[in-house]
Amino acid sequence: MRRRSASLLLLACAPLLLTSCVPEPDAGPTPTPTPLTEEQVLSSMLGETVEPEWTVALESVGSEVVRIDDVVLLYTTHDEGTYLQALDAESGDTLWEAPATSGASGVDDPWAPVVARDAEGDAVTMTVGAAEQQADGNWAHPLTLRDARTGEARPSPAATWVSTVWECDEGLCLYAWEPSDDPEGIWREATLDVGSAELVPGEETGGSTGSWQMTDNLLLGVDEDYLAWRVDGEEVWRTTLSDLLPDGVSPDVFGGGFSFRVAVDEPFAPTAAMIDFEAPDGAAAGAFAFALDDGHPLWAHDDIVLCSSGVAILCPLEDVGAADDVEAPDEPVAQTYRGLDVATGEETWSTTLDEVTTGAEAPAANAIGYLRVIDGGAAMYLAADTGEATPSPEGAITACIEETTWMGYENARSTDEWTEFSTGVVASPCDATGEPVAGAFSRSAVVSSTPSAWRDGEELSSAAVLGGATEDPLDDSAAWYYVATDGGVEAYRF
Repeated sequence: MRRRSASLLLLACAPLLLTSCVPEPDAGPTPTPTPLTEEQVLSSMLGETVEPEWTVALESVGSEVVRIDDVVLLYTTHDEGTYLQALDAESGDTLWEAPATSGASGVDDPWAPVVARDAEGDAVTMTVGAAEQQADGNWAHPLTLRDARTGEARPSPAATWVSTVWECDEGLCLYAWEPSDDPEGIWREATLDVGSAELVPGEETGGSTGSWQMTDNLLLGVDEDYLAWRVDGEEVWRTTLSDLLPDGVSPDVFGGGFSFRVAVDEPFAPTAAMIDFEAPDGAAAGAFAFALDDGHPLWAHDDIVLCSSGVAILCPLEDVGAADDVEAPDEPVAQTYRGLDVATGEETWSTTLDEVTTGAEAPAANAIGYLRVIDGGAAMYLAADTGEATPSPEGAITACIEETTWMGYENARSTDEWTEFSTGVVASPCDATGEPVAGAFSRSAVVSSTPSAWRDGEELSSAAVLGGATEDPLDDSAAWYYVATDGGVEAYRF
């Protein structure tokens, strides 16, 4: 029982002061809640369905639904065009939409809306229009900076042929093409100040990139040899990347791209994070860990492979591939899984399952802090902290993630070929083995279908741990989640 304040005691006694009112005995400290068992956690996460706060029917073609302040942004398609659409985050009401692509050469890359703030703190987004031929005969995309809430156009840079656009410390970053003596022209990594609308060309870029925005929090610099930690767009620390890497691995191996997974020591209050990585063609692979307060190195190994991002469980498989969730064998085999202390790099437990088979059909099937494995034809959940294997709850609901496709013009140019594109993903309910089911999502299905949660104006990681704190879907603080489905977008709050 919560202790009552003195003021409440005085109010309770006031009518009885003349009859010697005596305060009630001290109720003592608040009892510590009994921790949930593994079965109770999994039942709450997987076995109970939740209803959306609102649903909007539309056709999503983006890889992510993004919220800033009280606005939700996502890419949609209708009437043979693609659009950036803005919805009210708490009601789902449509605020505005504008024709938009995510760029030309990067048109088949995942599309995620970009947001930034100007010097006054106002939220700004940008739409990239369909390419138009300019007076000099070259083609370029209209770039329009917009108020995120109203869609009103702000001062914007000149039309530019662009590729991928992303968020960076300077505001927005993009690959911009410009003509040159070379008939192919040249590409530069440019920065865009959303307040002044100044587009500043950077160094010429070829087949590799100078930096990678790994997650909302993590920025990896190849040429300048750094790993930076950002919170709400502000850099908190920057450390030397080569000091973190395993022996014999240099930052250069990341220039041409790489696959990676992230895990933390404690999802809801992390103090340490680790990254495992694999460069193309097996040029380098390994893992390293660092403290989240200042980035100082904790450990590095060249033989660490996580089974799934967000879960500190080492995968026993040799062929890790480049997928986020490592595929298991087709035929039943015995597999030994090992827990990892992210802060020290030491193994903490070992669990062997006798009949492990493929379970990659539902990549969003993990519950926070657990790894889903198919053993003997049934779904089992391994706890990351103990290695305890718990059967999936009866009727468990997970999420299946599928690519979306849509038809449009190559290079977003009406003179080019009409073709099919895949630029996003949608989620649908599945059982614990990856088979589609009808009905509503569970909490686990919701948090596994979006990388972020929003609570009290703060963006937190969802089940896909990205290095920062993960929102606890079972605590008393309700957070918002936004899920793109094959029927539209759904908002949840729990």
